[in-house]
Amino acid sequence: MFINGKRVISQYVFTNMSPPMLAFLAMQNAHTHGPGVRLSVGLFSLDESAKLALSITKNLQLECRISGGKLYIPNRTAFVAIIKPFFHPSQLYRLGL
Repeated sequence: MFINGKRVISQYVFTNMSPPMLAFLAMQNAHTHGPGVRLSVGLFSLDESAKLALSITKNLQLECRISGGKLYIPNRTAFVAIIKPFFHPSQLYRLGL
């Protein structure tokens, strides 16, 4: 959903972030970066991006921070282990696989 030109994330996502939810987001917006993974969140406000990063950290125990309009997860191995079962095979290139 969009409000004032920015994507808005449902409160449900913040409180219930799960591996399938993160996999869905990553299939649309992820790319590898060094030892980690970046998720493009440029259409989200800074506040929404911060909430999303906190939700990933809290609910999935993945370190996640905001860097240049993107979420950065420095541990690609842990990220892949959590979301790979929910990833479509045609999108595995986004994980460097």
